[in-house]
Amino acid sequence: MRKTILTTHVMVLNNRLNRWR
Repeated sequence: MRKTILTTHVMVLNNRLNRWR
């Protein structure tokens, strides 16, 4: 379960970074 939350967080962070670019 913890791994799923971590993956989601990473995905969200990646999405934000992509938008910044």
